[in-house]
Amino acid sequence: QVNGTGPLRVVGEDPELDALLEKRLREAVEVLLRDNGMVVLGLGPYLEPGRVDGRPPEREFPEADHARMDAFNEIQRKVAASTDRVETIDMAEVYAEAGDEDQLVPDGIHLSEESALTVAKVLGPRLAAMHTERTGKTTTVVRQVQPD
Repeated sequence: QVNGTGPLRVVGEDPELDALLEKRLREAVEVLLRDNGMVVLGLGPYLEPGRVDGRPPEREFPEADHARMDAFNEIQRKVAASTDRVETIDMAEVYAEAGDEDQLVPDGIHLSEESALTVAKVLGPRLAAMHTERTGKTTTVVRQVQPD
């Protein structure tokens, strides 16, 4: 639904929803770029809602449809391609490098507290390398954001 009303919509199957998602993502990126040299969008891995302790559900949930995540990731790629200050990182690749996804994401959607730290050990250096490659700097200066 859009704004909590109307029909249920599916990304990748509803051009109006896709356009709205792209518009709102662009707006969010613009806000972030005001005070940051670059923004990195995390391309989502495939979900498996209903997984319990790494075991798949008896029947697949509609939300697990790979086409949905592919469509959303394509929107993110499109937004990233529109400016040289936005990059993407494939979180499925990060998860694969970090370990067994069934253990990292035991419910099929969320990282556990422990697995978030495991993933951070892979993600952190990748983000730092992206920043260094983009800016030539190994550190950033964080400034206090002033209210508008």
